[in-house]
Amino acid sequence: MRSYSKSTEDQVICGLIDHLKLKDHLVCVDIGARSLEGSNIARLVFHEKWEATLIERSPLRVANLKQHFSGYPINVVKQNVTTKNINKILPPIFRLLNIDIDGQDYYIWQAIDHKADIVVIEYNPHMSGEYVMPLIEKYNWKLDLDRMRRGASKDSMVGLGKIMGYSLAEYNGDNLFFIKDKD
Repeated sequence: MRSYSKSTEDQVICGLIDHLKLKDHLVCVDIGARSLEGSNIARLVFHEKWEATLIERSPLRVANLKQHFSGYPINVVKQNVTTKNINKILPPIFRLLNIDIDGQDYYIWQAIDHKADIVVIEYNPHMSGEYVMPLIEKYNWKLDLDRMRRGASKDSMVGLGKIMGYSLAEYNGDNLFFIKDKD
């Protein structure tokens, strides 16, 4: 089966879905959806019959997403995500959350009220210890010249995950994969 993700993200995600035995309400959210290529959730939509909400701020990328996912159960939302608006944008129920917005990922996850079963989130593999870049509500990663200090470290994301009721299940050079702790 074709892989759409940059590395092995879609394979890890499918493994976690199988492990958790997710069979109903198969809805995912991709914040910072960008495009079909490199997508962590395309395989779920195309081959596993998941519904998706794709959130992207670029009008050109929104148009491309609508074209590539035409005929599939998706909702493409053109929106610049902030900690103040994120909960208004999200669907009421979703099982998987993917966040890849190149910088403010930590704060967006922290602001989300709903607890997905699986969270995939980008981190900065170049930072060690407890590092989180400052919260900047109108942050534009394209204008940030210090790419090495963007986002949050693995340790910071794992700490936030624990506070929010998640355990780290897997990671690679770009993403951390969390599963919700059992109640």
